[in-house]
Amino acid sequence: MSITSRRRSGVSHIVGVMLMIIVVVAGVFLIWAFTSGYIGARTAPATQTSLIQVIAVGVGASPSCSVQLFTVGSDPRIVAVYVNGAATDSDLDPNFSKSSVKGDIATFDWTGTLGVGDVVKVVCADGGAASLAAT
Repeated sequence: MSITSRRRSGVSHIVGVMLMIIVVVAGVFLIWAFTSGYIGARTAPATQTSLIQVIAVGVGASPSCSVQLFTVGSDPRIVAVYVNGAATDSDLDPNFSKSSVKGDIATFDWTGTLGVGDVVKVVCADGGAASLAAT
């Protein structure tokens, strides 16, 4: 070896190309994950929903419904009542409020009739829901 020859050290060309390919593929995956919502949906803070249970349904010409609050979510107000999948005209007072606590019970009436076997579904503003078939 002569004095003027230099010793070359570093990554070989094949390893360098493989590393570049891996970096590009990882970058493409991250861009796809963010644009498709895959990562954003899993890192977004979850909102807490109320846990409710329909504990009694009164049948007949003046139906009523009693709902108990088990876990207070971000907004436990009852916003809708459905009978067999159809919305009802409900008088939702008294109702849960943001100051309601675990164990509170709300009872409300609505117009129309309700028969045995009809399914009553109650929905809270924060997405909590419960249903019960009338017996």
